[in-house]
Amino acid sequence: MHFRGSAVRTQRRFYQLYLYGFFPPEYMALNTKCRLIVLKDKNTKTYLAGFNNFYVITLYNHSTMYAMAVNAAATAAPAATI
Repeated sequence: MHFRGSAVRTQRRFYQLYLYGFFPPEYMALNTKCRLIVLKDKNTKTYLAGFNNFYVITLYNHSTMYAMAVNAAATAAPAATI
């Protein structure tokens, strides 16, 4: 997935994704801005909702894969033990 020269802006409200079966965490308002992200594998597609933090990451690097790697590292970091 390429985004030619611009960050991945949030362009929908979560309630629009909710109509397609996305369920928010308990703390999230349905009017939260988000973007549908489609990750394609060889035989499957994974659908995720990206929020403002995803947009901010893509300001630095426009790659969806880079943003997903940053997210995975940030999610794993608190669980890591030293």
